[in-house]
Amino acid sequence: MNQGAPAVSDRGNAAEPRGREATRPPVRGGAALRYQDLLLRGVANELARPRQAIEQSFLQMGDGLGNCVKLLELLSAAHEALPVELSSAEFSTAAQTLVDIRDHVNAIAVSHADEKDHVGLLAEMTARVEQPMSDLRATVRAIGQISTNARIVAAGFGASNQDVTAFTSDMASLAQKVNEAVDAFSLGYERLSKRLTAARLTNSTFVARHGNTIAQIAKTLESELETIAVFRKQVESIADERAATTSQIRSGIGRAIFALQIGDITRQRIEHVEKACGLLRDRSHVQASQEAMAAIGRLQLVQLDQAIGRFEGEVSDLAENINGLSKNAVAVLNDGSNEAQTLLSAGSESLSRIAGELRHICSLLGEFERARVEQERIVDDVTRSVAEMVGHLQSIRAIEQQIRMLSFNATIQCCSVDDGEEGRGLGAVAQQLRELSNQTVAAASAIMAGLKRADDQTQVLMDERNALDSQQIDAVREGAAAAIGVFERVAGRLRASTERIKTVGRRTVWLLGMTSQRVSDRQRISNGWRLAHSKLEQFMAIASDNPDPDAVEQGLREELRSVYTMEDERRTYDEFFSIESSAPASADQNSEDLDDMFL
Repeated sequence: MNQGAPAVSDRGNAAEPRGREATRPPVRGGAALRYQDLLLRGVANELARPRQAIEQSFLQMGDGLGNCVKLLELLSAAHEALPVELSSAEFSTAAQTLVDIRDHVNAIAVSHADEKDHVGLLAEMTARVEQPMSDLRATVRAIGQISTNARIVAAGFGASNQDVTAFTSDMASLAQKVNEAVDAFSLGYERLSKRLTAARLTNSTFVARHGNTIAQIAKTLESELETIAVFRKQVESIADERAATTSQIRSGIGRAIFALQIGDITRQRIEHVEKACGLLRDRSHVQASQEAMAAIGRLQLVQLDQAIGRFEGEVSDLAENINGLSKNAVAVLNDGSNEAQTLLSAGSESLSRIAGELRHICSLLGEFERARVEQERIVDDVTRSVAEMVGHLQSIRAIEQQIRMLSFNATIQCCSVDDGEEGRGLGAVAQQLRELSNQTVAAASAIMAGLKRADDQTQVLMDERNALDSQQIDAVREGAAAAIGVFERVAGRLRASTERIKTVGRRTVWLLGMTSQRVSDRQRISNGWRLAHSKLEQFMAIASDNPDPDAVEQGLREELRSVYTMEDERRTYDEFFSIESSAPASADQNSEDLDDMFL
């Protein structure tokens, strides 16, 4: 029972009244009735104003707490959306694309490193042809000298031997042909050397510009993939934690919303006291027993005391609970907001870095594509030059066969020459031709072997170039562009979720604080009812010093009984009029009372 209300026994007199009006003798006659009516009007006014205020304010508090629940649902949805965002098919596809790109980048890095060796090997193998070529040139010069010697020898025979003359003529012709073939071969070799020099220069320039960039990007992508995996787990963990904490806060708010029923309960009980006072006013006009009227007034004091006491006690508990809930929510939501902001900011930054690396990769792939196209041209030129040089070597080999045959014919011609000196000279020419022919074969074979190795090395280089053709590079770039779009969209949504979590959390904290303040303010509502309590005391003092419940006629009792719809009110009524309860209220009856209260 409220400490501020006067103590009233169930059937005894009210506690000693206070104030000048409460202590004066009862007024009799029409003046008494008019004064009683005035007091009852005052009671009705003092009860109505706080009742109307409590209806509006508790409705606002309920709306505020309901909005808190909605905001918490938004907050939970924002947290729950994070792991869903990172496990979506779109993000998973982008992450797998990132893995594929990493593998492609690794392959490019390995291919590029090996490629430097292939170009170097190709240049080295081509350089090994230099010595056999020098030998071949020397042999060709020697053939030219032998051709000159052959003409000198032939001059000694005079015009008598047409075969020797033909031999020297063929010899001069073959010397000219082999010299032309060697010159053509030398020209092709020179072009090949220049092209390989250009290839090595292009490759070294590319290496100087990028160095280990590709390998470093591959490592960065590997690191970022690990970051994404850790980020996913952290987001799942924080989502579970925030779901649990927000659920606890929602449960607390739900209990607070349920506790707000005290506002509606008190409003109804105050209305019931107002109705009972209305009955008193009606009865005052028909000269009802003053003892009965005092008794009814006393019953309303008891009902009012109970309503005020329960209201103040439960509102005090509600204020304490909501205040504690608000403080706890402030700590939890602020921590969650800060944690989410830190985590999601780091995650969005990681995704932004990945997008940046992918853009870098796209740029590098463009340079690799240009370098690849240029290298293909170089390989084509090398292949063509080698083929031309092989053709020239085959011409030289054919000429060598003719020289060998000419040497054989010269040997036969020596046998038919009678003059010993000229025969020996012609034999020496034939012998030198055989030796030079062998040297030509040796030099050509060495050159052919070197060109074969260079051609094989060129094919290896071409095979590795074809391992990452333009279609593959285009596919990687397209995948990178798609992944960039996904990662940037996800990063943007993560930033938006971070801001939403922060904003919703702050709004929830503000609403809880406002509701807590409103509950605390509502504790002052009962002050108005205390004024009504004082006027009722005055009414009783004027009506009778001896309020008698038994003086209340049965019809009035039944009217009063019908006013009370709550179990506590009816119990107080029965105790006041000494009515024994037939049986304790059942759970179903209590449920019906609550239904009546809410209706």
